[in-house]
This record gives sequence, structure tokens and C-alpha cells, in this order.
Amino acid sequence: MKVKILCDRTQIDIRLDGRRIQWLVDKLNENGINIEYKALVQLLNNRADWKLTYAVGLCKIFQAKIGDLFYFEDSEGNRLDIDFV
Repeated sequence: MKVKILCDRTQIDIRLDGRRIQWLVDKLNENGINIEYKALVQLLNNRADWKLTYAVGLCKIFQAKIGDLFYFEDSEGNRLDIDFV
């Protein structure tokens, strides 16, 4: 079975709390994680593969665990109940 990790966009939106994506781009850049707006949007919409650097950056900014913002999915699109360690 092929498994991938996806961003839980609902959780990101909740943590953005009305702030714009550009705010998040600025915060990532302030933390030394250089990313452009378009690239971040592609990541948030699961159109590009996540790099651990960006995932950790989001967790730091939102003070969240990786399992709060990301989840596993199988090749058929089913969300898997696998905990991040």
C-alpha cells in the first residue's frame, strides 16, 4: 500500500484565525524558512510534496504537534489512523 502525508488544511485555517496566507509566508521567512506565497499555497493544498523543514516551521509558528496539522492517507484517498511519533 502506498501512503502519503497530507496537510490538514482545516487545522491550518483554524490556526490562521482570519489572518492571510501572506502572514504565514512572512512568519516562515522570519524564522529562516524561505518560501514564496505561491509555493506555500501549493503545499497547503497538497499540490506539492511537503518538506520536513516547512512542516516543522508551521508547527513552530502555530505551537502545534505535527499530528495536529498533518495526516496519513493511502493510495485510495482513505485517511489512516497512524500516529506521528
